[in-house]
Amino acid sequence: MLYFRQAAILLVSLWTVRMTLKVLGETDYGLYTVVAGIVTMFTMFSGAMASASQRFFSFALGRKDYDGLRNIFSMTLIIYAVIIVAAILLMEIGGLWFVSGYLSVPKGRETAVIWIYEANIFSLVCTLITTPYMALIIAHENMDVYAVISIIEAALKVFVVIAVGRMPGDKLAMYGILTALSTFAITFLYRFYCRRSYQESRYKSYWDKGMFKEIFSFTIWNLFGSSVGAFKIQGVNIILNQSFSQIVVASRGIASSVGTAVISFSQSFGTAIRPVIIKEYAAENYEKVNALIGSASKLTFLLMYIFILPLAFEIHTVLKIWLGNVPVNAALYTVLTLIDALIDSVSYPLMTAAQATGKIRLYQTIVGGIQLSNLPISMIAVLLGSPAYGVFVIAIILTFLSFAVRILILSKIMSFHAGRFIKHTILPLICATIVTVWVPYGITLFFEQSLIRILATSFLSLVSICIVFWLIVADKNEKVFIVDFIKEKRGRLR
Repeated sequence: MLYFRQAAILLVSLWTVRMTLKVLGETDYGLYTVVAGIVTMFTMFSGAMASASQRFFSFALGRKDYDGLRNIFSMTLIIYAVIIVAAILLMEIGGLWFVSGYLSVPKGRETAVIWIYEANIFSLVCTLITTPYMALIIAHENMDVYAVISIIEAALKVFVVIAVGRMPGDKLAMYGILTALSTFAITFLYRFYCRRSYQESRYKSYWDKGMFKEIFSFTIWNLFGSSVGAFKIQGVNIILNQSFSQIVVASRGIASSVGTAVISFSQSFGTAIRPVIIKEYAAENYEKVNALIGSASKLTFLLMYIFILPLAFEIHTVLKIWLGNVPVNAALYTVLTLIDALIDSVSYPLMTAAQATGKIRLYQTIVGGIQLSNLPISMIAVLLGSPAYGVFVIAIILTFLSFAVRILILSKIMSFHAGRFIKHTILPLICATIVTVWVPYGITLFFEQSLIRILATSFLSLVSICIVFWLIVADKNEKVFIVDFIKEKRGRLR
């Protein structure tokens, strides 16, 4: 269900970016990318808060503590209320001051920018309200419900783009308003389902100072890590906005859209495996946790690599077919964004394991500090004359450094076998990458750009990846599991 969800979302994302760019134009699309991105820095908090909530929900379910689960949910709602109020105050004071006074906005577009900023604040509040209910669904592993609501959300995005294209008036402002209303509708659906399906989703008057302190501390540290990631993304957008043209910002927005669409496939697997890792850790099955981390890292990388390998070599043709008029350097920015995402994908299970321990202060401080350095380093590089693509290269280097540090920290805070992980997971992945990259390279070297070449590159890349990963990456237990899985599905079909 999660993969069906992501396939639908990917198709919708590709179509909506093309149509939004066409409806708004490059300048307004660049403006929306920057302004909405400022609020998106706070929207990223919802992911961190969802991970924090889900960690405690899954932990309680792993220990079969159902009374404790309802208490945790009620305490979580109190914490969310505090964070929502703080976020609104921060955005309405600091964020609005920055947008109004310092953001580079073309003359005559000031009012529209304020409209989309306020609409995105409303969307953020709705998203934060949704978070504990979504986390509860994932903790219960009801992935079909999560997938269906996500598909409805994708359908609403299609409706918004079509409606804006046919409406008179300022299309940029209307796009922000309709997007906010669609977010409100999704919030209603999540809350409605949870209140009908899970008794623990009904708030009860409950207070435990120790539990509040534990959940709040975990959430704040998780928010810190997420905010660092958001600042890494949006900080680059602001640097590009201040130092280069809006066309460069629009190219960055397109690269981010493609990267997000591809990342979502591997994150779907991360969403499914996260509660399993946490429940096994809660049950103190540490050897199984180590095995899950290794297998999950391989699979998240594989699911990303299947899309990224052919896309990286055919990006010029794909963007031309997709967008028609491709902004300058959009292809280069997209490839660099995909490389960054591919390296980071192996870290997803490590992040989950760190959250399962509850000991995330050291983890978030060090890794967050490395990620936060992206902004000043990129700024210095631009001031010294670096071209726009330089900030993407800096991000890749810091992502690799963060991954190495995650391995070291995890070996300190839990029974994680770092040496075994590197030997049996990382080295085979590196070897498989080196071997398979020659297939699309050879095709693009000898054949002209065309739709047929894209299909050939995609198919042969997929075949080579599957063969090489089976021979080099998968261990004995994983091969047995895959064979048994195929036999089971074949038997059901019969």
